[in-house]
Amino acid sequence: MDRSIGSLMVAMVFLLLSIPAPAQDTGHIMKHGVISEDVYLAGSSVTVHARVEGDLVAAGGDVQTTDTVRGDVLMAGGTVQVRGQVDDDVRAVGADVNIGARINDDLLAAGGNVTVSPDTTIGGRAWLAGGAVDARGTVGKELKIAGGRITVGGNIGGDAELMGENIDILPGTVIRGNLTYWSPDEITLDKSVRVGGAITHVDVETEMPRPPAAAGLRLGLFTTLAVAAVVFTLLFPGFSVEAAHTLLGSPWKSLGLGLAMLMTTPLVILLLFASLLGIWLGLALFALYFVLLLGGVLTGLLFLAELSLKWRGASGISRRWRIGAIAVTAAALWLVCLVRGLGPLVMFALLVFGNGALSLAVWRRYRPGS
Repeated sequence: MDRSIGSLMVAMVFLLLSIPAPAQDTGHIMKHGVISEDVYLAGSSVTVHARVEGDLVAAGGDVQTTDTVRGDVLMAGGTVQVRGQVDDDVRAVGADVNIGARINDDLLAAGGNVTVSPDTTIGGRAWLAGGAVDARGTVGKELKIAGGRITVGGNIGGDAELMGENIDILPGTVIRGNLTYWSPDEITLDKSVRVGGAITHVDVETEMPRPPAAAGLRLGLFTTLAVAAVVFTLLFPGFSVEAAHTLLGSPWKSLGLGLAMLMTTPLVILLLFASLLGIWLGLALFALYFVLLLGGVLTGLLFLAELSLKWRGASGISRRWRIGAIAVTAAALWLVCLVRGLGPLVMFALLVFGNGALSLAVWRRYRPGS
């Protein structure tokens, strides 16, 4: 984290522009030995037993690293495991995220289940989110957790902020700063728990009532989304189908690239704004970023529509069939999003996969020499 702003800008722009080239889209990937550069991997399973001298970016169904990474770690997948040592930040997203490493800087993790083992040491901050979060390691600075069920143990060097329906602070836990928690019930602290600052409880309801018009507004949102997808298809019939088929043919590469784009582009924009010479470029990138977000959701919707046509066994698909599939897919997504808690996950998955597939399709079509 001691790099200059200029080198950070160069590194992040390089990451945005170069990920499609080195990323791998094979089934099972395993790395050993010493890797003296940044690593970008995507596959059904990715296992890195190697010492990485640069950054590690990996995505797949089962992703894990067990040795030393000298730079940052960015991982996403069904199951994500971080072991060994990371000299900089760790950012991990997955259905199950397991952290058991020495992290010299910050940890940012989100997933269905997030577990930080007791032997984990985090030099900086830890921000965690998930359905169930179990954090029992040592955190050098602040700890922030949002989840359904939260379990906290270990040693927290700064403030702890917890937001959840069920919160459990284990005996022997040490919080050297303030403890603030948002929960419907007050928690009972064991006598062995130490809190160095103030303890604040913010009472919240377990379930927020939905406005009567919420379902109608959501239906209107998906209707306009379907219309936008149809317009996108009519304006760019070849490219829109190509982008959807890119996701079908390269799902793991789309996932890795989509996550990298979503996480790094805002940082690049901020860094451009921080330098007076980059303000106009930052404004242009800011506008382009939101266009890409919309394009990613539309690409994800078109992918599901194309997938439904493929399952139906349709051949020689006409424009009318494709528009009908888009409408049916948008209606199905609307029904799925009526299920509490499931909608945001589904839409986030569409955004990530769709954004990666769209970026990959643009790269393949307009890259130099193509």
